[in-house]
Amino acid sequence: MAKRQLSPEERRERIEAAHAMLVAEVEALTSSAAWLDYLKFVARFPTRSARNNLLIRAQCPDATAVLGYRQWEALGRHVRRGEHGLRIFAPVTRRIERDDPDTGETDVARLVRGFRLVSVFDVSQTDGEPLPADPVRPQLVEGEAPVGMWEELTRHVTDCGFTLELVPTIAVHPLANGITIHPSHLVQVATDGRSPAQQVKTLAHELAHVRLHGDGETPRPIAEVEAESVAFLIAESWGLDTTNYTVPYVAGWGGRDTNAVLHVAERVQRCAAAILVLDDATIDDAAA
Repeated sequence: MAKRQLSPEERRERIEAAHAMLVAEVEALTSSAAWLDYLKFVARFPTRSARNNLLIRAQCPDATAVLGYRQWEALGRHVRRGEHGLRIFAPVTRRIERDDPDTGETDVARLVRGFRLVSVFDVSQTDGEPLPADPVRPQLVEGEAPVGMWEELTRHVTDCGFTLELVPTIAVHPLANGITIHPSHLVQVATDGRSPAQQVKTLAHELAHVRLHGDGETPRPIAEVEAESVAFLIAESWGLDTTNYTVPYVAGWGGRDTNAVLHVAERVQRCAAAILVLDDATIDDAAA
């Protein structure tokens, strides 16, 4: 199909429209009944220590939701007969009374005396009432990357003085899709299980980190909202739909707060414009 260049004004309009779409999608997500139901469900889970997370993973790598026998019953589910529990550590506490020297009042506290092994069960070991679905898990982008997009973004990365590496997995964070290491001027994009479309979306995300976060002063939640928002705008400009990944990702890092997306709008749009508006990149008329 014939290609044409977009004018700077057309690109600016695309960026503004795409950002407005992102804000609207995040707002809809955060106010949805499904999200509220999910939060209520998650609130029932106790905080797991790193030690217990490792124990659970070792015994049941595919575990997704882990609770005790009685906790599952409270949710309307029951552990199937014959299922073996996952052993984790639980604190052993002792009730003590303490006198406040300032007020003279006595309060009650729990003192941790040690730990004991207890059994918990993954949802896959139970039957009963269905659990709320997770409406905000980012879905990897499927399909091919727009023609020329990878090369264009790669040029930006190298022009910024960074080296780009394709690796099967990110060594320091195996679940991550990519990483930017500013001291080493290195960008890595993971390839295992990721489509070309996902890889180029990740590259756009990391390019935003390259351009925006070299000083290390931006708190990570804000940095991730900014980087993924920029990636969304770049992808939209190239006709690549990343909504099912970007909206949950931004909602998660933004604390499900639409204002977090609005707050960084100017920096996000300026960064995307610097990458897109001033370029000679072309785009299919069908996506314009």
